[in-house]
Amino acid sequence: MDGHLPWAAITLSPLCLIVAVVTLVLARREAHAIGLCVGMVTSEVVNHFLKAAIAQPRPDFPGVFTPGHGMPSDHAQFSAFFFVFTAAFFSRRRAVLGAGILPAWQEAAMLAGLGVNAVLTAASRVVLGYHTVEQVVAGGVVGVVFGGVWAAVVVSVGEPLAEWAVTTPLGRALRLRDSSWTPDALAVERDALLPASECSGKKVL
Repeated sequence: MDGHLPWAAITLSPLCLIVAVVTLVLARREAHAIGLCVGMVTSEVVNHFLKAAIAQPRPDFPGVFTPGHGMPSDHAQFSAFFFVFTAAFFSRRRAVLGAGILPAWQEAAMLAGLGVNAVLTAASRVVLGYHTVEQVVAGGVVGVVFGGVWAAVVVSVGEPLAEWAVTTPLGRALRLRDSSWTPDALAVERDALLPASECSGKKVL
C-alpha cells in the first residue's frame, strides 16, 4: 500500500488544478480564466455522457471498488484537456502580441510540467486499479480533442463575448477584466498602483 501513496497523490492533481483555476477566477475575474473554468465543467459533462453511452465497466482490481463506468477515464481526459487548452492559449497570445504571458522558457517549463502531469495522472489511474490502459488512453485522446475544440470556441465566441461583457454594467460591478492582450499585464498593474511621486521621474525596478 505504501508504494501506492505517490500515485495516490498524483491522481489528485486534477483537484489541485480545479482549486487553482477557481481561485484565479475569484481573485482576478479574468475572462480567459472563466472560459477555462467553463471548459473544465463542459469536459466533465462530455465525459459523463460518454461513460453512459459506452457503459464499459472498470477493471476488477483486488481491494478496489469504484461505482460507475470507466470508459473514458475522466482524470486522463481532464489532465489532457488542461494541457492542450493552456498550450493553445500561450500560442495564440504569442501569435497576436508577439510576446507571451511569461518568458518563453517559463511557458515551456509550465507546459512540460502539465504534459508530464497528464501522463502521470493517467498512469496513476491504471496503477491504482481504477481504469484499464485502454480507458486512460481513450480519456487522453478525448481530452486532447476537446481541448483543441474548446480553445477554438473561446477564440471564436468567448473572446468577442468577453470584450462585450467587461464593458457592461454587470461586468463593471463584478470587476470582470480581460488582460490577455495587454503586454506584461502584471507590470502595467504594478505601475498603475505606484504612488504618483514614484511614477514621475523615478525608474521602476
